[in-house]
Amino acid sequence: MARNEERLTALEKELSNARGYRCDVSDAAQVEMVASAVEHDLGKPGVVVHNAVGGAFGTFREIDPAILNRNFQVNTMGLLYLARRFAPAMIDAGKGAIAASPVSQVSRQPRRRSGSWPRAMARELGPRGVHIAYVVSR
Repeated sequence: MARNEERLTALEKELSNARGYRCDVSDAAQVEMVASAVEHDLGKPGVVVHNAVGGAFGTFREIDPAILNRNFQVNTMGLLYLARRFAPAMIDAGKGAIAASPVSQVSRQPRRRSGSWPRAMARELGPRGVHIAYVVSR
């Protein structure tokens, strides 16, 4: 899944047996439609990786609030929509994994007392056989 049709086409050519689906994960209706197509074409996925990112650089006075809102929709709500859509089948199967890649320096800071919802999601889904991974690349 990706927003960019050219990128999907290139990946389909590069990776044997790959299938690309155009989707803006910040749109719950698109996630539902594309998830149904994926399940129809390929079956229920055992692993979902969320790496859709939006970013902005600048001071708090420079960054347009609309851009930050868009980034939140892609980075956070996209993961929520994907997890809510695909986790039930993973729970039914008793196994699966959802991986997310954080996009900011802030996400790389230790959170000893974090109330972050990815951790809450892990506490809820882990006992049901669904692993939640928060992958940080340096």
